[in-house]
Amino acid sequence: DKSVIETAKLELASQLDHIATVVDHQIVEKELIQLIDKKYLTIGPTTSEKVKQATIKVLAGVLKQLNKDTREKYADVYQLTMSEDIRKWRFRFVISEQMDALSSLFSPNTIMYKIVPMVFAFCKDNCGVVRKAASHNIWRLLNNVKNDQLCKRIVLMNIKEFGKYNRFSLRQSYILMMEGIVLNLKNEVDQEMIDILKELAEDPVINNRICV
Repeated sequence: DKSVIETAKLELASQLDHIATVVDHQIVEKELIQLIDKKYLTIGPTTSEKVKQATIKVLAGVLKQLNKDTREKYADVYQLTMSEDIRKWRFRFVISEQMDALSSLFSPNTIMYKIVPMVFAFCKDNCGVVRKAASHNIWRLLNNVKNDQLCKRIVLMNIKEFGKYNRFSLRQSYILMMEGIVLNLKNEVDQEMIDILKELAEDPVINNRICV
C-alpha cells in the first residue's frame, strides 16, 4: 500500500541523519548514502515529494559522516533541486534554512562555485518565503567564508548589489540580510553597507522604510 510505504519512509527520512551517526562508517559510505540517493531523493512510485523534502531537510547531517571526496559528489543534489519546477518552493525553502551547514560542508571551491550562486538565487526567488529565509540566513554564509578573502569579497559584493536593485522586494532582501549581519557580524559591516541602509530608510516603497 503506497500510503503505508510513504508513512514509513517519512518516519525513516526524519531520522536518517541520526542513523548515519550510529551505524558503521563504511556502511554509511558504501550503502546508506546510495540507498538514500535512489530511494529517498529520487522521486518515483514509492518516493513522493514529501519524502524527498523530508530527506533534504536532514541530508546535511548524513553528509557530515562521509569522507570529503564522497561528500563533494552530493553538492549537486541541492543545485538540481533548485532548478526543478518553480512551484516546488518547499524544497528551496528547506535548503535555504540550512545555510550554516551547506556553507561549511564542502570544499572552498564547491562553496564558491555552487553554494554561493545558489544562495543568492534563493535571495531573488519569486516565492517570498524562500527569499526571506535565504536573506535572513545570509550572515551564516558570510560567517563561514570570512577567512577566505576572495569568497568573502564576492559575497559582500553580491550583498551590496541587492540594496541597489530596481525591484523593491530585492531591496527588502538587502535589509533582511543586513539585520543578521549587523546583529551577528558587526566587524564585517563597512560604511558603504550602512550608507545603502540609510538610503533605504527613505525608500519610495513604504514597506521597505518600515523594514529598515
